[in-house]
Amino acid sequence: MQQIRKIAIIILPLIVIFSFVVVVNLAGVDFGYQWEQKNMTGFVNQYLRTGSLLPGWYNYPPMVTYVELSATIPYAVPYVLHHGFDLRQLRQYLLDDVVKANFDAFVLNIRKVFVGVTALALVWEYLGVYAVNKRAPEAFFAAAFLGLSWELTYQARWIAPHTVMMQFGALTVMFIMLAMTREKNKKLWIILAGVAAGLATATKYPAGLLLLPVGAAAFFVTKEGGLFNRSRILLFLGIGLAFVAAYLLVAPGTLLEFDAFMSAIRYEMTHYSKGHGQQTVVGGWPHLILELNYFARVLFSAFQPLAVLIFSMSLVGMYAYLRENRDLGITLVSFPVVYVAYFSLQNVMFVSNMVLIMPFLAVFAARGVMYIFMLIPVQPARFAWIGLFAIVVIVNSGWLVYTVGTLQDRNTDRFVKEFVAFVDAAPEETFYVTEQVKEAVTAVDGQTRKNISTELSSEVDWVVFYFYEDMRNPGYWPVNKPGIAPKAFGPLDINLDYYASWQGDDRILLTTVEHARRIGVIFNQ
Repeated sequence: MQQIRKIAIIILPLIVIFSFVVVVNLAGVDFGYQWEQKNMTGFVNQYLRTGSLLPGWYNYPPMVTYVELSATIPYAVPYVLHHGFDLRQLRQYLLDDVVKANFDAFVLNIRKVFVGVTALALVWEYLGVYAVNKRAPEAFFAAAFLGLSWELTYQARWIAPHTVMMQFGALTVMFIMLAMTREKNKKLWIILAGVAAGLATATKYPAGLLLLPVGAAAFFVTKEGGLFNRSRILLFLGIGLAFVAAYLLVAPGTLLEFDAFMSAIRYEMTHYSKGHGQQTVVGGWPHLILELNYFARVLFSAFQPLAVLIFSMSLVGMYAYLRENRDLGITLVSFPVVYVAYFSLQNVMFVSNMVLIMPFLAVFAARGVMYIFMLIPVQPARFAWIGLFAIVVIVNSGWLVYTVGTLQDRNTDRFVKEFVAFVDAAPEETFYVTEQVKEAVTAVDGQTRKNISTELSSEVDWVVFYFYEDMRNPGYWPVNKPGIAPKAFGPLDINLDYYASWQGDDRILLTTVEHARRIGVIFNQ
């Protein structure tokens, strides 16, 4: 009984954070349109029509298709129980009665599957950190910093490979931490890390860089017997075989449709070297600076001071790992450094690619919190320090609940009313609005407001327009430039600062005259 109680106390924090993240994300799956979902769900349609799991398209590996297909299980099982198993008839039923007849409901169910798969990362994160030092608070903070990031949660609802890849990355981290901190089964854990890295790569190709920390872990656990000792060589061979086997199990088309695979790889390499519309950046230092700005000020919280605080703790945690367990520290630090350096050389910046380093940074941040905690000599100050990060967790949790509320209200007049309240609270400021915005404001209460005008003048403080209105390229917002629209009224389905081609619900945006001219708003003058 005592042992059961101990296990329950250890696991309870994980259950709490995991349950909260899953419930909140499931409540927000009906967020509207996502631009990639048509292409991704097309592969489900293709399989049901042809019965072939070879997609013929390899810009992304096919893991996403398998995840999507799992959403057909709740439909397939009752059908099989009632009609018996006939694969051809089952495929036809799923195609006609599920995918085609109830496509919108099916898409929501696919999104729920992606939410569940992504949330598994919190389990791997918690168990991996706990394995290192047996401290549940540190494990909790690692899982909480990861799971409560708005940047992760809104992407977790997408039908896209990035957060699934991240989940396998977190699994790789867990196996590495087990291998380097447990006395038994070290080589087995490392082989399993190779399997997890292979599955991550079968989700999105850049995850192949996970072989770096897996290889580093193998190097450090086989120190006896010289540089090229037999045990080390065999372990490296085992990792390679495990990685390739896991990858090919999911993506056999890499070999069976090799020409199509290589064509896709060449296309993506050219794509990232040349640019992608508004997502184009200058590779090298300018790209790296944009990435670091995103990590430090955005990644871990929608509130910049909290994001900076957590990122600062990740830097402290890197130092702590390198100081306390050099081998493990080098192994864990190697991946984010190389991965960020690799992407900074590209001329395209999609922050969705950066979710793979989040499990590493969250582990470091949790370690940083506890490292400073142990340095504080006075007990009340220690409690205050932990209390500070408890507040961070609560604030980030509250923000996620708030964002889900905006998603659930996206087809109401809530956001126009919020804009009107904002205008009424600032009578000294002047708002230049488009006719569409003016009509929406008037419809709220029929009143006219002196600080709202459809005439542009030098005294205007704010330019106000709908996202899809009066733009030279509707829906193509300047990207990777936070702060261009300091205020927005609409559903919080995405961080618009980093996604230029988002085609979700319309929203009211506020910006300055200078920014409005630069981004292409056509003034009605």
